[in-house]
Amino acid sequence: PATATTDLSVSFGGAGQYQVTAEEIGPLDTPSGSDVIVDTSCNGGGQTCTESTANVWTSTSAYGFGYNMSGTGAPAGFTNATYFKRFPDSTVVETPEVVMSSTNVTASSTSTVTFKANISPIQAAGSYRTLIRFIATPSY
Repeated sequence: PATATTDLSVSFGGAGQYQVTAEEIGPLDTPSGSDVIVDTSCNGGGQTCTESTANVWTSTSAYGFGYNMSGTGAPAGFTNATYFKRFPDSTVVETPEVVMSSTNVTASSTSTVTFKANISPIQAAGSYRTLIRFIATPSY
């Protein structure tokens, strides 16, 4: 598997509550759209993950694309670094998932998103891409 990380930071001038949602704009695919890397189901069996439920993804034979969250404001379902979810897909009208939030007054929060792709050896070679949209919504 390959992983990459990015930090999400939310800052307010002095006070505020927030939530950050995320969604993918289609699955990982080639520029022509002829080949797709599916979203992960994590380890499967009794350890299946969805857009709203994180679960263990440690099997090297469980293929797909998903994410883990850690840090301030990360959802409670990410028990540790082995727990992942799949991104909701806006092209099939799935609801964006909250990936970071606080109901308390917060001046600044930072969380880390870990993206993971585990690709089958029979997957077609090439460049794959998708867009992940993060939307921060404040409330006062």
